Formats: sequence, C-alpha cells, structure tokens
Amino acid sequence: MSEIRATARLLMLDAHGRVLLQQLNSANWPGIWIPPGGGIEPGETAEEAAIREAREETGFVVPPGLLGPVIATATGPRLSGAPGQSHSSYFFVRIEGLAKVEPQPEEHETRLLRGERWWTPDDLASTEELIAPQGLAGLLPPLLAGELPSRPQALAWLPTRRLAGTRSAPGAPRSCARSTPSATDARPAPGET
Repeated sequence: MSEIRATARLLMLDAHGRVLLQQLNSANWPGIWIPPGGGIEPGETAEEAAIREAREETGFVVPPGLLGPVIATATGPRLSGAPGQSHSSYFFVRIEGLAKVEPQPEEHETRLLRGERWWTPDDLASTEELIAPQGLAGLLPPLLAGELPSRPQALAWLPTRRLAGTRSAPGAPRSCARSTPSATDARPAPGET
C-alpha cells in the first residue's frame, strides 16, 4: 500500500474574481499550475497548515477566523515525483483586506516554484496550460456568487503519468491558448506593487 501525504491548499480569490495559481517545475508535469499550499506537518491541523502555507508561499497573512471551509478535495500522484499519493483539501479564502508580507518559501519550494498568476474562471476554462485539479474552473462561479458547497466536492486529479513529448497530461483540459496576456493578467492583486 502506498503512502498518502495530506496537503492543505488554498483557493485564494481576489476582488477581481480571480484565483491565484502557482506554476511548478514538477518532475511529473513540468509547468503545471496548482493552488498554493503544501504538506500538513506532524501535529498540525489542516487549517493551521493552510494558514502557514499561505504566508510562506504567497505572503498573505490569513487570520484563523477568515479561513473559509474546505470546499473541495482531490487525491492523486505526488507532484514531486516521490512514490505515493497526495490527498489535498482545498480551503476557500477571500484576500481583500488581508495583510501581505514577504513570502518565505522553504528551500525545496523555491526550487519547485516557477511563478504565479491570477486566473479568471474564463482563463481557466480556455487555457491549454495544465491545471490541477481538474474541475477548478467550475468551482469558482458559485464561490464568486457567495455560494459555498454544503460539503467538499471531490475533484478529479490528473492521470498517473505524462506522455513523453506531449504538452499536457492525457485527459487534461485543453482549448485555445493566448499568445499574449489578458487584461486580467496585468492587474496587480491587492498588496502587490
């Protein structure tokens, strides 16, 4: 039986209705975009891990009372390429009014992180980029309308391997990619200069 690593990730929505995703230099899926977050440390709750990861990876300081509920989960292969599975819980948080400090990613995260970008639901639905988990674009419209799911939604992860020479994993959402950034890419998020 393979090991399952529990992770806490954040669906961080800004005032423009965009979600923050980070691009990784993943061993299995180079260039994959995922919500910020990471492993739950021994003795730490999923909520504590989400708050810690928000500060480490993004610099946003999320007070415990402002962290929303787990709205989705997904289980799939570990992005690092290590054996075993990762079970991610996705917390919802609106970032308007949150303090922002200098991110302090751990050394392995610095090597893994390639960049970050704010995505609209339309951006997510129309990109050829590899986004995980699958179904992320469908979660955003209800959240933007103030509707939280009554229980976490189980989202599909990605297939267990990436085919050599392909741009994205088989079954990953694909459609028309832009060669130039959209207007939403140019707008800074709150706290950015």
